[in-house]
Amino acid sequence: MEKMIDLDMTVADLVSKYPEIKDVLIEIGFKELQNKLMLNSVGKFMTLKRGSVVKNISMDHIKEKLIEHGYTIKESEISNDDKARLDKLKTFIERLSQGEDIDSVRADFAKEFSDVDSKEIMKAEEEIIASGVPIKEVQKLCDVHSALFHGATETEQGKKLKAIDEVGHPIYNLHKENDVIADLIDKTLSLLDKNDYKSVDIENLRKIRVHYTKKGDLIYPLLKVKYNIPGPSDVMWSVDDEIRDAFKKLDTNNRDEAWAEALKKNLQRAKEMIYKEENILFPTIEDKFTDEEWHNIYEDFKAYSGGLRADDEWKRETLDTDEVKSSYQSSMIELKGGHFRLDELEALLNTMPYEITFVDANDINAFFNDNGREKLFKRPMTAIGRDVYSCHPPKIEAMVREIIAMFKSGAKDQLCIWMNKEGHDCYVLYMAVRDEAGKYLGTMELVQEMNFAKEHFKDNK
Repeated sequence: MEKMIDLDMTVADLVSKYPEIKDVLIEIGFKELQNKLMLNSVGKFMTLKRGSVVKNISMDHIKEKLIEHGYTIKESEISNDDKARLDKLKTFIERLSQGEDIDSVRADFAKEFSDVDSKEIMKAEEEIIASGVPIKEVQKLCDVHSALFHGATETEQGKKLKAIDEVGHPIYNLHKENDVIADLIDKTLSLLDKNDYKSVDIENLRKIRVHYTKKGDLIYPLLKVKYNIPGPSDVMWSVDDEIRDAFKKLDTNNRDEAWAEALKKNLQRAKEMIYKEENILFPTIEDKFTDEEWHNIYEDFKAYSGGLRADDEWKRETLDTDEVKSSYQSSMIELKGGHFRLDELEALLNTMPYEITFVDANDINAFFNDNGREKLFKRPMTAIGRDVYSCHPPKIEAMVREIIAMFKSGAKDQLCIWMNKEGHDCYVLYMAVRDEAGKYLGTMELVQEMNFAKEHFKDNK
């Protein structure tokens, strides 16, 4: 019997279909599959294609080993016509990357394409990155690339997203935020054209960050990890960060012509990001995300305040959790020092004046506490069960990997950082969690707002 392997299937589904493949994958380099918990958590959304990137194992090597063990690889079902179309699309993006004038490239593009699908755009950029072009180079040209497709995307050709009209749906709320952002950008550009720099409300512009944070915490990681679409995470997330940081750095006092030009440039980038969301990102996530994922995202949206508008309520059916809650409250945990009911332990952790995160030994987000206050560092419940690295923007991911690697090797047991987060002085402590024998069990992050301490010592000098 032929054993066919679809590289787009999750690892958990592959092991369920062919139990013996687990040992083959461990031999190839996926050592984490020795842990049953890892298989039942990350394995449920990690494909071999995505795993090859995360583990830095050549896809050719994976295919070769699977064939050696008697498996047949299911090749891509993309038709020759679709492949030719994708290759042609890539050439236009590559011409822009090489510095060719956008009007010249767009004129040739218009001759070949009357419309273009959002998935095609993402796929073309991903293949360019996979070919060896540094992500930073693609990131620099992100705005230019999307400008190429203006007027040609399916949504611009009349295809409407269902969620746009569903009041309260996360896409609906993000879309409505974009309307407010676009209006704010236009009004600000009008003030700059009149040289009325004093009337520009920088603090209001900085509220755009909340919109970007929602995407960064809840949209990009899910696309990257579960659906193996890393393009938005690798490129758009970084551009979001650059736009947000540029608004933050603009001095509110020294408003000269150089200041105005810098602001204009950033406003144009923010405007281009709206286009990319509405015509490339939103169609893709509406097509991919499940109803359950959208409901979880909607619930997590509630933790993000301080933006340019309040989210509309999404009226939908909710589950009755009374029976689950009763069972949960009566469950007991026995410890060396005593015992807790589960609800008591959770209340204890939530009473502590810290934002607590625990990442297990497999680098999976395992626990966030919730003390009822707005968190300085958002920890959405949709991130539970997901690898910790996917939850950080590209510029931060390398630092997170370094910290955890030091803890695992025993080089360090803790690391602390003092920072100012949105006007709050805070202390961030990372600690390696080990058992009595010194075995690494995971990493704990504690975040504490320290303004109270500053006030205390100031008053008691």
